[in-house]
Amino acid sequence: ERTKAKAAAALPRLSIPTMAANKMRSSRIRVNQLATLGGVFMLGGVASSVSLRSNNSQHRNLEAVQDVNDPRSVTPRMEKPLFTNQVESLQHQPGSVVAGADDSNLPPPPIEPNAHPTFESILEQYVADSERSKYLINVGAQDGKTHDPTYPLLFAGYDGILFEGDEGVKEQLYKNIAALPHYEIIKPYISWGNVSPHTVIARLAKGRARKDADVLKMDIDSFDAQLMETILGGGYRPKIIMVEFNPDLPPPMAWHQLYSPHPFNFDKVMLGNYGATASAWHNILTDKFGYGLVGMEIVDTSAKCERCEHNMWFVSKELLNRRGFRAMTHAEMTKIFWDTHSKAKEETGRMICIHAKNPCLLFTPNELMNAMPNSEYWHGDIPQRNLQLSLMLAEEPAISCEARKAYETSVVQSFLGQMEAGCRCKTCAEGDPCLQTWNIHTNSSYVC
Repeated sequence: ERTKAKAAAALPRLSIPTMAANKMRSSRIRVNQLATLGGVFMLGGVASSVSLRSNNSQHRNLEAVQDVNDPRSVTPRMEKPLFTNQVESLQHQPGSVVAGADDSNLPPPPIEPNAHPTFESILEQYVADSERSKYLINVGAQDGKTHDPTYPLLFAGYDGILFEGDEGVKEQLYKNIAALPHYEIIKPYISWGNVSPHTVIARLAKGRARKDADVLKMDIDSFDAQLMETILGGGYRPKIIMVEFNPDLPPPMAWHQLYSPHPFNFDKVMLGNYGATASAWHNILTDKFGYGLVGMEIVDTSAKCERCEHNMWFVSKELLNRRGFRAMTHAEMTKIFWDTHSKAKEETGRMICIHAKNPCLLFTPNELMNAMPNSEYWHGDIPQRNLQLSLMLAEEPAISCEARKAYETSVVQSFLGQMEAGCRCKTCAEGDPCLQTWNIHTNSSYVC
C-alpha cells in the first residue's frame, strides 16, 4: 500500500530475508566516491538515480533509489551523467496517519543517554499488568535466547511468534523454545524461513499472532523499516517496539534499505549498507504510526561485544499520554542521538563509526562547516558541533540554500558512495537489486 502505482510498475516483486546475523565489528573499507547530485550514475555496473524534490508536507526529499538488476533501469555508460526527474518516491508521507487530541502541552519522556532499557522495565513503567496481552512478536529471533531482549518474557510465560531464516541457528532455536519452563502449556510459534513484505501479514495470520502484542522486536540487519511499515500498516499495534538502527548515519539523514530477494550479507553490512537511520525510524514510527522514543543505546561496555547493541525503543502515543508524556519531536530525538554518542564516547574513550567508516559521517567535514555562513556558530566538541549542524539542517527555516546544498552534495558524494560500494562487495549476491531510499528530514517549509 506504500508503493505508488508507477513505482510498482517499475520495480520487480522482491522478498526480504529475516537474517538477524551476528552483530558486527568495525572494519576499514575503500570507497569510490559519487560526484553528482540529481543525476544517474553507473559505477561498476551499478545504476543509481538521485533526485532533489520538495513537497508541501514536512519533508524536503533528497531521495536515492538504486537498482542494479532490473533491465528497465539500466542506463548506458556515458562520460557525463544523465539527469532525471523521474524517480518515484518510496518514502511514506509523514503525519498522514497519526491523529488525536493535542498533547503539545505535555513534556517528552525523560531519556538517559545510552541507558540500556529492557522490555520488562518499559512494561513496568507504561503498561499496567491488567492491560498486558502477554504476547510478543520477534522478527529476527536468531536462536531465540542469546542476546535477545524478548527471551526473559518468553521464560516468564509469554506466548508469541518468532521469525527466523538462518539455517545455522535453526536447531538451537527449536531447542531453546522447547526448553522454556511453560512450554507444555504455552508454545510460542516459530515461523521459519525468510520473510518479505509480501508474505509477513499472511504468516502472522497463519501463526495466529495477536494484533495487540505487548512488544515487537525488529532486528534483521537489512530491510527492517519496510517490513515494520508493512506490519503496522496491516493493523498490528504492539504497545512497545524495539528496533535496531544504523548509528553511523546521523540526523537529519532519513535513510533505509528496501527489500531484496537475497539473504543477509555480512560484507555488505560491514560497508555500512544495512538497516535504517534514527531519522528514518522517527519518520515511520513517530510521524506515521504514533510511537514515541523512550530509549536509545549505542554501546554497552559491560557486554562481551560492547558495540553490538544500537537500538531505539518506542512506546505508543496513547500509553505515553496516559503517563503524562508526548512523543518526542525530531529535534528532541536528534539531541538524544548526539547525547548518546557523547555518552558512548565518554564510556569507551573514543567516538567511531561501527560500519560506515570511509568517511565516517559522525565527524563533520571541515569543508562543510566552511561552506556554512556564520562559521563562528560552531563550537564545542565533535558531538556538540554535529548536534548544531543536525538541528540547523532540520529545524532552521532561515538556513541558506547554499548551505543546505553544500550538505546535500557532501552526503551524496560520501554517503551514497559507501552505499554503492556496499552493493558491490566481493561476496554480495549476484542480482541483489540493492534498493534504498532516503531524504533529508526538515521541518522548514522553505524551498530552495
